Amino acid sequence: MRKRPITISIAPSRWGRGLSVALGAAVVSLLIAFAPGWLWMLSLAALVTGLAVEWRGETPIQLRWVPGAAPGWQRRRDGEWRSASVDGFYLGPWLAGLRIDGQCRWVWPDSAGPRQRWHLRRLLLWRGEAGA
Repeated sequence: MRKRPITISIAPSRWGRGLSVALGAAVVSLLIAFAPGWLWMLSLAALVTGLAVEWRGETPIQLRWVPGAAPGWQRRRDGEWRSASVDGFYLGPWLAGLRIDGQCRWVWPDSAGPRQRWHLRRLLLWRGEAGA
């Protein structure tokens, strides 16, 4: 009997965005305290621009693992599933770092449901042991 594919939906994270804002605000606060006005205003503009560009590029991703004769990852694009390269470069207790078709993506606790994160961790660990 064939196993069903495991689908994992990864959404942009509010935790990741909040951390980016907090770190940027800390740097700008230090510049406000110790740097000339033109420098902290320039850094604030660069921070806002950088965050806007980063957030605009974040889109939800759907991945699925298809077991069977030729097991592998697939990514949903334009309504259809296409083969994808997925590599886990960091796997911590709360955070996972993925390289999906060469693009880095962090999976935060609020990026996917607990069951989906569990499946993702299990597949990444299993694939890591199989490749070693």
